[in-house]
Amino acid sequence: MKPKANPLAVVLLFVYTAVSLIPVGWLVITSLQDPADVGVSPPKFIPGEQSTPGESEFRASLDAYDRLFAAETFWRAALSSLVIAAASTIVAVTVGTLAAYGSRRSSSRSGGGLGSFLLVRLLPPLALAVPLSVLFAYAGLTDSWIGLIVITSILNLPFSAWMMRAFLDRVPRSFEEVALIDGYPRGVIFRKIVLPEVKAGIVVTTLFCFVTAWNELAFARVLAGGETLTLPVYLSSFIGAANPVPWELFAAGSVVFLLPAVVLGLLIRRHLVTGFSLGAVRG
Repeated sequence: MKPKANPLAVVLLFVYTAVSLIPVGWLVITSLQDPADVGVSPPKFIPGEQSTPGESEFRASLDAYDRLFAAETFWRAALSSLVIAAASTIVAVTVGTLAAYGSRRSSSRSGGGLGSFLLVRLLPPLALAVPLSVLFAYAGLTDSWIGLIVITSILNLPFSAWMMRAFLDRVPRSFEEVALIDGYPRGVIFRKIVLPEVKAGIVVTTLFCFVTAWNELAFARVLAGGETLTLPVYLSSFIGAANPVPWELFAAGSVVFLLPAVVLGLLIRRHLVTGFSLGAVRG
């Protein structure tokens, strides 16, 4: 018998979702406006609407998207962001899963040091940006995909290991013990028995790591250059680069920037629900 939904919780969730979507809706509307209509008071929200009698109507236009897609810099930044986010996510989830499995095998009740490992992620990015920029400059890794992949992987690794430890703890140790008695090596046990049991956890961790890497701005501003410009850095360059700021172009770029994470979340939503429910009930 399915439990009945709490009406108050449903209403609160609906209100929270509606309020959360207001900035997204504002971005979409701004991206469809002409430069002259952006920033008018009161604002125009509906096509055909006049903010005051006698003014021009708000006519939806894709001009901002045409200008955005016509810029070669946008496509170069999009490619850099995609490569860096995808590669660093693969590295962080792979190494984090192995680290979580290793800590699970330790006898330490603190998780094999994963708690202190997670403290690295709590440090302010600006506190690490300057020393790391000097270190990467000596190593010749500035303005390179490898350098940005390395730093983004390092930032995501503690979170990945911590998340995967929560899911791995739900796999009964008896599964591994029986396999060991049957003569299976550790590698086969991990690959054939443990990983299928935490598939939903890997999906959830992958999504979080990808979104974090995709949104990375602080280190990208310091380490990226003309050849490795990422989308967050590219979009932030609109602010202060021109007067007035091309808000319709900035909004169009922000809408496009949101799409990969949204599409990825929709594609794996079934695994997300399972992963969230498993991770929330850690025994």
